[in-house]
Amino acid sequence: MSDSSQCQSRSEGDSGLTRAIKPLLITEGVFLLAAALAFVLQIGYAILIWALFILVSVFITYSLVKLTLAKAQVLQEHDVALWKDRIRLVAWNPTEGVVFLKNKQIQYVDDSPHDGGGIRVMYPVLGEEMVLRVPLEIQTLAFKDSEVLTKEYMPLAIQGTMYWKICDLKQFYLCISKELHTANDRGGHSVGASSLRPKFEVAEQWLRLMAEEKTRMIVSKIGTGLLIADQLASDLPKALPESAATLEAPQSSPAYRSSTEGLAHAIKNEFETAVKDYGLEIHRVALQEIKLPPEIYAAAVDACKAAYLPLKAKAEALERKMKLQADVDVIGKDAVGMREIAGNIPALAFQEFLAPLFLDFNRRKAGLNAQNNPA
Repeated sequence: MSDSSQCQSRSEGDSGLTRAIKPLLITEGVFLLAAALAFVLQIGYAILIWALFILVSVFITYSLVKLTLAKAQVLQEHDVALWKDRIRLVAWNPTEGVVFLKNKQIQYVDDSPHDGGGIRVMYPVLGEEMVLRVPLEIQTLAFKDSEVLTKEYMPLAIQGTMYWKICDLKQFYLCISKELHTANDRGGHSVGASSLRPKFEVAEQWLRLMAEEKTRMIVSKIGTGLLIADQLASDLPKALPESAATLEAPQSSPAYRSSTEGLAHAIKNEFETAVKDYGLEIHRVALQEIKLPPEIYAAAVDACKAAYLPLKAKAEALERKMKLQADVDVIGKDAVGMREIAGNIPALAFQEFLAPLFLDFNRRKAGLNAQNNPA
């Protein structure tokens, strides 16, 4: 809708009962004018015209009282039918968006949370109908997938939350279906729909399925070590024996800190371009949990205890020895080279150590499957 037509529609929506009261007042004015002319011109039917005017006035007064009472009712019920559904009063809150049609064409759209909602009179006999009522607040949608494969084909369980809202109600109404169709490879077909908010609930299901799709696509390009390095680094001290309590646990490299937040940001970026054309907006994606299967995670902890921590401790000891040798000013060319090598060993990124580890896990898993399922 253009800005001018949208402003005009909102002014009509804000008028409340004006669309119903104005015709009644015009009718009473016409009868009053006719009765006055009949009295002045002394027409023979003047008494009859005055009687009709009194009857019309009584009816209009009754109608005004009924409309006033209906206004109080519609504020509670949001939809009230009058005179056998010839007139309907519809109310909506500031946090709701509505779409009205007239003769199956979009007549009025309110998708602004800042205009205070409204009350509108509809005339079904004139082809007017309300076809959509949805919340405009930011919605929370949880999604979960227990079989997301990484670059090394390690299965991850991912649990997250998406914060979204409807930003363009007209586009949302035109592009989102009322039904969710499901088909399988055996020819089965089912249709799911809600009688209360069909388009809104279909949008929720669609976003949940898309969240799983985008998550799988992005995670398939990322190494397992990158996603769980921080978790492993924090759990390793708990797994160390008391004799190694002074050994510092490995840390993930600064460039890959907060990998969970980075993954969530990547998923949000993928979503933004995909849902914009459907009148939707993604505010934020948060991932609460990224987990390996318990047996694989336990094996990764054991491998880090057996391989990475001793390597790190040895490299740190060698580096300290080289520094002491330099302090006594007896260092030579060969010793300088040894110090550079030793200094680079502790800088080994934790993710680089984990990458071949998970590739080896995957090869062993494939070998076990081949033995259990011989051709």
